Amino acid sequence: MRASIGALSTSQQLKRRARDSFGGGSDLTVPDAGQRWVGGAFDEPTALGGYGPGDELGRATTDHLSPSDIRMVVDHLVLQLAEAIIDLGCSDFQLAISAAEIAGTRGHVDGLATRVEELERARDAVAQRARESEARFRFAVSELRFELEQARGQGAANRDMEFQLEQLEERMSELASHAERELVDIDDRAIALTAERATREEELAHQFSALGRMVDDAIPRFRGHPIIEDILGRLERMRQALV
Repeated sequence: MRASIGALSTSQQLKRRARDSFGGGSDLTVPDAGQRWVGGAFDEPTALGGYGPGDELGRATTDHLSPSDIRMVVDHLVLQLAEAIIDLGCSDFQLAISAAEIAGTRGHVDGLATRVEELERARDAVAQRARESEARFRFAVSELRFELEQARGQGAANRDMEFQLEQLEERMSELASHAERELVDIDDRAIALTAERATREEELAHQFSALGRMVDDAIPRFRGHPIIEDILGRLERMRQALV
């Protein structure tokens, strides 16, 4: 995302468009491989029956898209088709329920992803604080140890200096141990959230597969409608690219 637009590959440009099209301008991208549309809502139908800028995803060529990108575009188009045929009068209650369940699961996955990112930032902050604290204490210990050695060489060493050195070294060890415990706790929580996220993503994959089958069963009744034919054509092209 730090590279200029001119240097982005086709896949990366699509990811940027997805980020700009979903979630009201939040910093969202097409997820990495294995993720399924985490982090933003799909485009909603416009008043004219079309779809917003994120629809470019389904219009792009597949030459420079990875299989995971194509899989996510397929999911996007399946949901578009489901919403379109519902708007056109499809009375399949289960279809509407399935679309709503996908929205709920996707929101849950997005929440888990956000919490993992927050833990990653917290871990970085703890590690940085620990490094800075250790550097300050090591400098102080080094200075005091040097003064103590000089005093000993002159026969002027005293117990107070030795006690201060012991206290500094003990405090440095305590802070290091505390930071280590914090990092372990963060890692444990991140592992648990990541595992839950993987479970939810698998659930989302099954939901999309089920929705796709329901859409395929319902679509013949709506063939010929311009919007349906447009979305369906792009969906079929993307599905063929996965074969």
